[in-house]
Amino acid sequence: MKSLSVVLLSVALLVSGCTRTALVRLETGPDARLESVTIFRSSGNPEHDAIALRAARTAFSKRVPRPLKNHKYTQPVAVGAVPPEVK
Repeated sequence: MKSLSVVLLSVALLVSGCTRTALVRLETGPDARLESVTIFRSSGNPEHDAIALRAARTAFSKRVPRPLKNHKYTQPVAVGAVPPEVK
């Protein structure tokens, strides 16, 4: 078994317009609780990256109900532009 496993999880946001994908790195600590959430690969847009961080943090416990201790997960998050009248 590899010492570092990467689990790819999909999170979709309801958006319109052009979408981009950010890769978010989520790391758990010795107690298997989420310790850090960072951008691993940017979408190219700081606002989209901030949305991706929030979405990944929110979805983590639903997507990974029993996280491993001291583990790193990589999660792609698709984000896009939302027209002003939809916000």
